[in-house]
Amino acid sequence: MKDYLVWLDELFIELGLGTAVNIVGMSHGGWLACQFALSFPKRVNKMILLAPAATVQRFSVEFLIRGTLAATRRRHFVRAVVQWLFADLTLKDPGRADAAVDGMLKTFQCMQLRRMITPTVLQDDDLRGLRMPTLFMVGENEKIYAARKAVLRLRRVAPQITAEIIPGAGHDFTVVQADMVNRKVLEFLALLPG
Repeated sequence: MKDYLVWLDELFIELGLGTAVNIVGMSHGGWLACQFALSFPKRVNKMILLAPAATVQRFSVEFLIRGTLAATRRRHFVRAVVQWLFADLTLKDPGRADAAVDGMLKTFQCMQLRRMITPTVLQDDDLRGLRMPTLFMVGENEKIYAARKAVLRLRRVAPQITAEIIPGAGHDFTVVQADMVNRKVLEFLALLPG
């Protein structure tokens, strides 16, 4: 984990992004964004967490089982996990869901299977310690954990974090509700009037 965080800090420095960055992370990237913010709090101006993996709630057992089966790289299991995880996208745009299956299989072909750092649920004190303005968004039909429980936990232990549920979508909410999510992100970053 330390190597990831140091690399990310060095990347921001080399890109000349200044002393404080706005950081947005989706799923595993949301968890990494939190880890970065906890390790380098003065380097983060604002943070946006888009259904961060674990972080606020444990993974659902069903997600862990389906994810393990998809990791076998068999088309049947990959298709099943995509259709389940991105159910709203599958209904709205089946062709795009099929493309996601093909993309995931190609990704598997291009990478060595290694044990990745498994996201963890942050302790209450860690969540309270995120003092930079933070926006947490999750789709109402999220499958990796219960969206409402995640939002309730944040409101209870870290009320300084703005937490929102995006309707009509699950882990695919950045695609299915792209206009809404993009507007909320830009407003939060004060790039659009709120």
